[in-house]
Amino acid sequence: MQGLRALINSINAENERRLEETIRFNRERRMMDSLAPEKWEELKKAIKETCSEMSPLDLRHAETLNGLVVNRFKDDVPIRTLSLTYDQTIPRIIWNCYPRKPGQ
Repeated sequence: MQGLRALINSINAENERRLEETIRFNRERRMMDSLAPEKWEELKKAIKETCSEMSPLDLRHAETLNGLVVNRFKDDVPIRTLSLTYDQTIPRIIWNCYPRKPGQ
């Protein structure tokens, strides 16, 4: 009977640990969900300001439906440099940084 009681106590302790972990995860998720839109706007603003300050590089930005694209121009030809997409469902920011090709 002692072995059974120990097994039950062990299972209950594990269930309690999992419940606490789930509560912590959900609390963090709600916090991220509430902060993400504000942080996305701050990031876009910072990138736009940085683009205008990066002379002699000719960096230009353009907003898309859920994102921001930064292109570097050489001889008025756009060279994709960076793209950011904001995914509200998770929330997350997906980014792609495009490597320079020789001669660009």
